[in-house]
Amino acid sequence: MNPNHADVYSFLGALYLSNNDIEKAIKQFKLAIDNNPNLIKVYGFISLAYAMQGDFEKADKFLLQAKLKGYKNYEMIENKIELLR
Repeated sequence: MNPNHADVYSFLGALYLSNNDIEKAIKQFKLAIDNNPNLIKVYGFISLAYAMQGDFEKADKFLLQAKLKGYKNYEMIENKIELLR
C-alpha cells in the first residue's frame, strides 16, 4: 500500500460527502485510513459521514479517535454531528 494514495482517497471521500453520496464517501475514507492511519483529518470526515447516515455509534467512535489524534477541527465536526442528532 502506498500512503500517498491516502490523500486521494480522502479527497474523493470529501467530494462524495459534499454530494451527499454517503456510502461512497465512507468507502473512500476507509481506504484513506487503511493506507495511512495517521491522516488525522479523515477520522473527522468519516465521523461526520456516519452521523449523516444516522449511525451515531460509529460517528462517536471515529470522532473520539479524531480527538485523541489531535484533529484541530474536532469541535467543528462535533457541533455538526450534534445538529444531526
